[in-house]
Parts: sequence; C-alpha cells; structure tokens
Amino acid sequence: MKTWPIVLLLILSSASALQIYGHDIQIRIEENDTAQIEEVYRLKFETPEEKQGLKDIFAQPELDTSLLGQYGLQRAISEGVSDEKGQPLIGESDFADVKVSYTAENLVEMVQETGKKQLMEIQGNKFSFWDGEKFTLPYETPTDLKIFIPSKYELKELKPIPYENRTEEYQGERYQELNWNYKGPVIKSDFYVRYEKELTISSMFSIENFLREIQTRYLTNPVYVIAAIIVIIMIIWYRKEFGMMITETFSGEPEHEELKQQDE
Repeated sequence: MKTWPIVLLLILSSASALQIYGHDIQIRIEENDTAQIEEVYRLKFETPEEKQGLKDIFAQPELDTSLLGQYGLQRAISEGVSDEKGQPLIGESDFADVKVSYTAENLVEMVQETGKKQLMEIQGNKFSFWDGEKFTLPYETPTDLKIFIPSKYELKELKPIPYENRTEEYQGERYQELNWNYKGPVIKSDFYVRYEKELTISSMFSIENFLREIQTRYLTNPVYVIAAIIVIIMIIWYRKEFGMMITETFSGEPEHEELKQQDE
C-alpha cells in the first residue's frame, strides 16, 4: 500500500481548506435487525492536491476509512461494521460527493420481550456523534439523517420527534421513513428509536437470530462470560466423571455394579 497519500493528507489536514457542506445518512433496518447504511458527504475542494489525495484513497485495493478522517469524514456508526464500500463521485469541478456504505449488525438491540413480541431499540450511543453523555453534532454541516423501519413493525417511541414521518417502498417492501435534519452545533440529551416486532415461527427457530441473541444478551455481559468460562473449565477438569455419569444414565445400571457382576 502506498504511503505518500497518507503523508499528503496529514499535510492537507493542517490547512483544513476542504469544506464539507452536506452529510446525508440513510439507515435501513432489515427483518433480521441488521442495518444497511449509506452515507454521502458533499465536499468542496480548495486545491487540486486535495482532490487527488481523495482519489488516491479510493484507488487502494481495500478501502481504509480511517484515512478519510483526515478530511473530517467520519462514519455515523463507528463500531461493529462490515462490508465497507466506497465510491468518490469526483468530476472536473471543485465539488464532489463521497459515498460510503456498510453493514452494522449491532445497531439494534432488544430491550424487552413479552410473549411473541419484542421491543427493539436504536440507541444514540451507537453513533459516533455520541460524546459519552449526549448526541452531539459539533460542526455546522447540514446533516440529513433518515432511518427506515419495515412498515410491518409498530413504532413505539421516538426521541427527538422527526420532522418527517412517511411511508416509502423499496425493493417491493414498505418502510416507515423517519427524517431528522440538523445544522450544527446540535446537542441532544437523548436519541433513540423504539419499535415493536411480532415474532414469526421462522424467526423464533432461526439459528441466526438465536446466535445473535446470545451475543447481544449474554456475551456482552462480563458476568455471563465469566460464568461460561467457569462451566467450561469444570467440564474439562471433571470430564471423566461426567462421562461416567452419562454412561450410567443411558445404560440404566451403574458402571461399578457391572464390574462387580463380572468379578463374581
């Protein structure tokens, strides 16, 4: 991987000449509660070197989004992402669009389960705009945030209230479109979207959902992780005893009695 674009970007970042005059974020929640995310940054170059440096980043075999940070471009979701793709729409003019798309598997969490219904939540602390206590947009760039929830799910609580809530069709599926439009600096004490979904037979017995539920509910809790490690250690340490217990259970006769009968 060439290193000179990185050096160039470090030099350019000190000048901070590049302007970000728009940021569009679209988050589409799928039926398995993963999120497909697409972001578009609208830029204005001040020098030819800035334009070339951005082209060089996207010319690499694998996109390294950390390099985009030199331009002030940061993903809306900072952790738990995969399948990153990027496309710079750079022409002859000084204006350009940079598009980044990726998948976020842990953006949505289940907060309550009652019978065959689950209350799901998109929390503000999953966004890179979360400063530890508040949802913050420190820059003045106009930011358009859209979240699409399948229409089959019932919206329960939104905070803050979006300025637009309408229905949209995408690839044969209907979605509820929630739209927030901000021009920073913006500080919100809370940001979350809660919706309720009804479990189907297929989802109840889905191995994928089962593994995801274990990951989000148990593996993120250190108490459960430590307990699981202790159980595994005990099974390994007492594997012979466990083996004898299983043998006696299925044979219907204790192993020591069989040995006694053979001696007689």
